[in-house]
Amino acid sequence: MSDDKSILSVGTTGGLEKKNAINGELERVYTLQSGLPDNYIYSLLSDSSGGIWMGTFYGGLAHLTYSSGKIGDEKYLTGKRESTSF
Repeated sequence: MSDDKSILSVGTTGGLEKKNAINGELERVYTLQSGLPDNYIYSLLSDSSGGIWMGTFYGGLAHLTYSSGKIGDEKYLTGKRESTSF
């Protein structure tokens, strides 16, 4: 998924990677240590504010706000911790 045609966001089993879409260089990796509830990212959705929602395998939903680079953990949206896909 591309946010502005210059940065490509890729969900992996090791977290969320942000890559330069032009030269393929890795810009940043978001992982558990960065605030993700789980490293296994298997679905991505961009929102109208320029952020990205991530469905994780065991940690539910997480939201990354590109402007701040902060991750919000929404793993209990359904009331119980479970795998989430959208």
